[in-house]
Amino acid sequence: MESLTFLSRWIEDPDPSILSDAALRLARHVPEAQSVLGGLLADPIQRALAGLGDVDPTACASLSDRVRAAIACGEGGVAVDAGWLAALEAEAKDADPTLWPLAARAAVLLDEGREQAARMALSIQDLPYAFPGDVNAVQVDVFSAGDRVLPALHVDWARKLTGLACEALVTDLRSMGLWAWPALQVMEPRQLTRTLKKILRRPRRIPPGGVGLAAAYLEQVGGSPGGTLSGADGFILDLARATRKRTHR
Repeated sequence: MESLTFLSRWIEDPDPSILSDAALRLARHVPEAQSVLGGLLADPIQRALAGLGDVDPTACASLSDRVRAAIACGEGGVAVDAGWLAALEAEAKDADPTLWPLAARAAVLLDEGREQAARMALSIQDLPYAFPGDVNAVQVDVFSAGDRVLPALHVDWARKLTGLACEALVTDLRSMGLWAWPALQVMEPRQLTRTLKKILRRPRRIPPGGVGLAAAYLEQVGGSPGGTLSGADGFILDLARATRKRTHR
């Protein structure tokens, strides 16, 4: 814990106000944080996101809660009906594109058919035009299934898919979606590094924690964000570092 200065301080004096869903999902892999969160969280979806319990997404009322519960199930390996997940993804796509990649990721994790669909879609070498601020189906497939699909693709095509996905990184960071985290290590690092450094130089309209998430992404692909972060940004960066240590052993 010596290098995790901000996280260490938070564990000693936890501040629940900085607990974004992204932070909770990273904390799933950090037992030191989980031990604190176990006594801090009462909300069933938050507990499920942190790996502290299960939740039934089909019983949740709002679209946002259904997606949040579904991604918790996906990352926890809790089975959910594939047809229900497909309907959830379709609803998220139409109603709130910032939830779409999360619903897709839950489906990929829990439904082999959704993974195969992404594999087929990403093998078609035809890039759509990416409107600024929009999220398109190819970007969603990269974020949700890229860790499983990109290593099998030709390096030049994977590079082009990375470039397209980079155009949605600002939206990811603004929504604190953690969309890119699963696929970062198989995406083309130079494009990611350029994009993330540009965002970090001018982090416009990025909420607390988003700059830390950008720094975590940059470190994940071998870059160095520089500077010192604190608050929600320092917390999420330290969680990402701890997660990386736990999952890359």
